[in-house]
Amino acid sequence: MANSNFDLEYLSQGKKPFIILAFLILLMSLIPAISLQPLDRDESRFMQATTQMFETSDYIRINFQDEARNKKPVGIHWLQAAVVKSLGQENAHNPFYFRIVSLLGAYLAAISTFLLGKTLFDRKTAFLGAVFLSTSLLLATEAHIAKTDAALTGFIALSFFALGKLRFEGKNLFYNLLFWGAFAIAFLIKGPVPLMVIFLAILLLYVWERNFDFIKNIFDIRGILLFLIIALPWYILIAIKTHGQFYVEALGKDLGEKVSGKQENPSMPPGLHTLISPILFWPWSLFMGAGLYAAIKEFKNEKIKFLLAIIIPTWLVFEISTGKLAHYTMPVHFAIMLLMAHAISNGYFKNWAKWLGLGLFVFALILVSAIPIYLANTYQKPLLPFAYISSATILIFSFFGLFAQFKGRKIAYLALLVAAIIFSNDVKGVLLSWVHDLNVSRNIASRLDTLGLNPRKFDVPNIVGAGYQEPSLIFLTRSDDRLASIDNAAKYAIDGAPFVVEDKEWKAFNEKMNSMGLITIEKTAPITGINYSKGKKVIIHIGVLTKAIG
Repeated sequence: MANSNFDLEYLSQGKKPFIILAFLILLMSLIPAISLQPLDRDESRFMQATTQMFETSDYIRINFQDEARNKKPVGIHWLQAAVVKSLGQENAHNPFYFRIVSLLGAYLAAISTFLLGKTLFDRKTAFLGAVFLSTSLLLATEAHIAKTDAALTGFIALSFFALGKLRFEGKNLFYNLLFWGAFAIAFLIKGPVPLMVIFLAILLLYVWERNFDFIKNIFDIRGILLFLIIALPWYILIAIKTHGQFYVEALGKDLGEKVSGKQENPSMPPGLHTLISPILFWPWSLFMGAGLYAAIKEFKNEKIKFLLAIIIPTWLVFEISTGKLAHYTMPVHFAIMLLMAHAISNGYFKNWAKWLGLGLFVFALILVSAIPIYLANTYQKPLLPFAYISSATILIFSFFGLFAQFKGRKIAYLALLVAAIIFSNDVKGVLLSWVHDLNVSRNIASRLDTLGLNPRKFDVPNIVGAGYQEPSLIFLTRSDDRLASIDNAAKYAIDGAPFVVEDKEWKAFNEKMNSMGLITIEKTAPITGINYSKGKKVIIHIGVLTKAIG
């Protein structure tokens, strides 16, 4: 490639990659992490369950209100609790503090990618792969959501860095302990997923290479003991505390229904993950063709085999299973990014690979650049001028980067980086935060604060209501709110209790309260918006119950 002031060789030396990668993670995800309301439903359930650990001092069982949350292991809750508590923010109910774990997880994934890339290739390729990962659309999104996925990806990537050291540099106690320690934490975050990703890769490598020395390097008794010390106690304690119910629900129901497609996205056909990958990798989907070219051309290269062993089994498992969500394949994206970085570092952006990359990039760009306009036009038309400017800027930098790449200029990377940063901040940091109708729970909580009716901040009874019961509202108010149904609300309805009732339940709620000698007094105009979890418009009545006179 032609020389340019954007000197990758210089940027990849010394401590600079660690500083730059941290800066990129913050540029991509900090503003959305600060500005977005608590998201429904998974993020708010995770944050609320961690909050209830603070309230009950029970750090073994995982609960959402009165219901046992026997779905995922405890790892993410412990990480969130450690960060939030260390900052003294247990009572703030601010999602940003919980999201710090995901920001750190994304950073761990980026630096682990760099370290693995340096082990397999060279510093420049390693740095480029880490930049691709940290600024890709999916990881940058998961980095500002307080769920398991960014942290899981970070610890899986760290595990594979240690495995790479054991595979290519031989036996080493430090890297053996690092592998088993990182795997143990990943296992505490999402149980079967890291088990599948890591050991399917090891199995495929052994089948390909028949390298028994590598297997002996991995299965050192000292590393296995470390894994057991970290992971086993909670898995034993949760079995005792829930009388085995955690395993019945987590494995039999949650995992089983996801794999079979009975939960979330049912019966999705094979190939969906591949179809959406240009969007999830954007803007680096431009180099997907080159990565495929490198995989074919260097299939016998032991270092390419190592990356393919990470990618292929996990990708196939998720493609075959009928239950699919976009983030399922993210734990192996770091290997794909390294493969693409290796490809373009070795001149594989040519022939059919170049044109395939162009097609995938343009396909993703059309969708990505349309999102700001779609959001503003659909939900808040006064934001359309901002949306048009945002979309135009994304297109300008994307096409400039495309042109520069076809001319062989490294400034292409910088242009594509700018496009990615603009999208992340404009769409997720600004538009999604500013669109009033999408922020129903935050608008309700804010109105309750203004009226002095938020039981988390004021000395009032817990909230009762029906219709609108999203986890984000529970997180922003109080754990003992009663919003599940009219009958449930009636059990806790007392004089002075605040209420939050969706319009479709309003008449029945009034009748039930009146039959109990209570009347509903609305304290403000109803809040209107979109419950995006259900895709429906909502009208929310807010007020206080008062004992009927006479």
